[in-house]
This record gives sequence, C-alpha cells and structure tokens, in this order.
Amino acid sequence: MRSEPGRGQQLRTGAEAATGDALLFLHADVLPPVDVAAQISEALDSGYVGGNFHLRYPDGGPLGRWLEWLAPFYRRLPRYYGDSGIFARRDAHDACGGFPHVPIMEDVVFVRRLEAAGRTAYLPGPMVSAARRWRGRELRTLLLWASMQAAFALGVTPWRLVRFYRAAGS
Repeated sequence: MRSEPGRGQQLRTGAEAATGDALLFLHADVLPPVDVAAQISEALDSGYVGGNFHLRYPDGGPLGRWLEWLAPFYRRLPRYYGDSGIFARRDAHDACGGFPHVPIMEDVVFVRRLEAAGRTAYLPGPMVSAARRWRGRELRTLLLWASMQAAFALGVTPWRLVRFYRAAGS
C-alpha cells in the first residue's frame, strides 16, 4: 500500500483500504498484545464505539514508568494518542469523518470526535512502545509535548504547531 506523506494521510489511506467493521490504528514502533483482536471485539460487542489501550514503555526508564502511571488519569480527560492503539467501529470512524487533514494532532482531533460519538473503552492491552525517540532527552521531550498540547488546547492551529515542532528538532 502506498500513501502520501504524513501520519494523518497514512491513517486515512489505511482506513480506506481496510475491509473490516473494526479499525485499529497502530504506530509502527508499537507492539500490540497477542489478544488485541479479542480485546477489541469484546469492547465493540459491549457497545463501545472505540477506544484505546494501556501503554507500556519497558525501556523508558523513570519517565516511561511515570507516563505509564499517568496514562489512566490522562485518559479520563479524555485524552489519548495514536501510540496507545486507537480503535474504532467502522461506522463510528466514518461518522466522525476519520482522521482530519492536518499535519499534526490528527489523533487528538479524531479522539475528540470519537468521544462525542459514544462510549469509549480503555483496554488493558498493553500496547508496548519503544522509548528510543526520547531516551537521553526526556525532559526536553516532555516539555515540548506539554507545550504543544497546551498551545493546541488554547487554539494554536496544527499548521503553526508543526512549524514549531520541526524547529524544535523533533
């Protein structure tokens, strides 16, 4: 399968090509649990429109352990991201308009829409993510992530955020 560059576009391309009634959006550096299909099926059969999984960073050091501990609290906002394995019922995904055409924060926008569409599940998973992208620069990465989240919440557009993100060297 070929896609235009950009994570949002790649997620849209995958969703368009998928033929099932359930969709799982998974980052390339994330390993799903062996029973991922069963966990999703059980949640969707129970009436959830979608959701995500608990995320683990086994090689993440103190920051990884802190993020793992924080995830259930953050999820209640509700705020979760693509690395936690977002899944959705096909009809809910389509009704939400899928992932938006934005250069960054596509998962945040989609999750907002999904949460408005119905009940979502937080599954035990876990999804296992590599910490390599932030190892050795944990504080810098955490501050960048937090500032981008705050800016987006205050109305800064994804197009301005992506310029900031690239200028920050991430």
